[in-house]
Amino acid sequence: MADADHDLERARARLARWAPHAGAPAAPGRYRYGTAGRAREGTRVDYWVKVSGGRIEAVYFQVFGAPSAVAAAGWLAGRVRDMSPEQARAVSGLDICRALELGGERAGEALVAEDALAAALEGGDEVDRHVPRGG
Repeated sequence: MADADHDLERARARLARWAPHAGAPAAPGRYRYGTAGRAREGTRVDYWVKVSGGRIEAVYFQVFGAPSAVAAAGWLAGRVRDMSPEQARAVSGLDICRALELGGERAGEALVAEDALAAALEGGDEVDRHVPRGG
């Protein structure tokens, strides 16, 4: 099986676990928003993070890119939930690559996810967000 096909199959297998975090927030509230990358260059990741009581209460993501970029963003969203923002900032693109066995050009997708989360946590735009799923 080609590397791209193998990446796609792994991404599909893991996506169900991260599906609750996928897409813009469905619940109303105040979220920190951050983005990184560019869709026209192959990968863009957006995060909405809700912090309450010094912990990440909710995190949602949206990805424009390859299945491995979706996997990277999804893994990171699931990993940082219930962490403090400081703990979440310590999770790196390298951690994502190790967890998902991403290498080569796919490592760049993990870095875009890391940068988008950092943008949200480090003073990203705080927004009121409520977008119906699929809308």
